[in-house]
Amino acid sequence: MGPALLTACQQQLSGMATMLAQLGPIRSVTLSASQQTPQGLIETYKVQYDSRQLTAVIGGMRDGKFDILYFQ
Repeated sequence: MGPALLTACQQQLSGMATMLAQLGPIRSVTLSASQQTPQGLIETYKVQYDSRQLTAVIGGMRDGKFDILYFQ
């Protein structure tokens, strides 16, 4: 992770851990889109948990570290 993303994750870790625990185990991960942008490659995944499906977006790799990560 890039420094800004790492800091954001560390600041939100307790809330993310609670949310992820409530979703249950991951059942599947499917790549649904891939797009080249000025920030680099951005990939969108459908992540199926026990209780629901979320969309995860990751990308913007610079110097081998991701700058973008979010869930919808």
